[in-house]
Amino acid sequence: FELWYFLLKSIAEPVMPDQDQTDMGLDRSWAALDRDRAAFEEEKARFTSGEMSDILTVNIGGEKIIQVLRRTLCTVPDSALAAQFSGRWDHCLQRDAEGRIFWDHSPAAVLPIITYLRACSIPSPEPLELPSFAGKDELINLEVRRLVNYWGLSSQSRSTRWEVAADGFWRVTENMAVVQTTHQSSMNRMVLATSGYSSGRHAWDIIIERYEGKGHGYNVIGVAEASVPAMTPDNCPGTKFWGVYTDSPMHKIHGQTLGLIKADWRPKTGLVMNFFLDMDKGTLSLALNNSIDAQVLFHGLQDKTLYPTLGIGALKPNVYRAIFDKPLAE
Repeated sequence: FELWYFLLKSIAEPVMPDQDQTDMGLDRSWAALDRDRAAFEEEKARFTSGEMSDILTVNIGGEKIIQVLRRTLCTVPDSALAAQFSGRWDHCLQRDAEGRIFWDHSPAAVLPIITYLRACSIPSPEPLELPSFAGKDELINLEVRRLVNYWGLSSQSRSTRWEVAADGFWRVTENMAVVQTTHQSSMNRMVLATSGYSSGRHAWDIIIERYEGKGHGYNVIGVAEASVPAMTPDNCPGTKFWGVYTDSPMHKIHGQTLGLIKADWRPKTGLVMNFFLDMDKGTLSLALNNSIDAQVLFHGLQDKTLYPTLGIGALKPNVYRAIFDKPLAE
């Protein structure tokens, strides 16, 4: 009888989990969440923006130490030099043992350029043309020309391209047109183009030269304001970004993942994404493979300055090529 009693009792009464063990499991989960959040905040703090009034100390080739205002280095808008010293990438800049910014260039080549930038920052009714910097030393002349072009200080070298700064999570190659992921991370690093648009109509292509999806291969592609965080959680670029999340199929994303664009729009190697930004109408549109069937993704984008943007963050390699400043039919 006692045996049957205990058998029936065990069937009638559900086995309840030990409350202490449940509480311990919840505590461990919250602790893990707190650690992840603290790690995210610590990493995000590295991507702070500097002030234009900052005084930067620069070691030029180990031969000359100078101090220069950040705003002086950012005098030429849309230049690679201005992007590099915008404050977003201070943690990536090479430094010497004393913590000073280090440029591995000749002072004789760098100082005339700094002088030119300081002159440009002085208010004047007439524009200051870029001088020839021609001196007697041909090697120094060559270095000056290379620096002017590399830093994007001449009008010929300031066509739209991806910003040059990188922190090990991506590499920009081939005349600043190709972005390649180089680091395994579930965080998105936001790569902006050097030109922002506040009026007019603009078009550019993003060509997927290599795509590794099927989990952790997803990125976000579209436009963003300059104040978009340089680092964001996995595929969560925030409210300063408008574009697509390269899930399969692709989704619209702004602040959070929104609806499907089209059920058969799926990212793959070789896909050409045609972006159209009309700042006068405030619309961002997308077509695939040069189709005339463009889909309007977003409205209400007026009164902003928006930059073509990639959100790079994947545990598999991806390669994107940009063709900027495409002509538009009237």
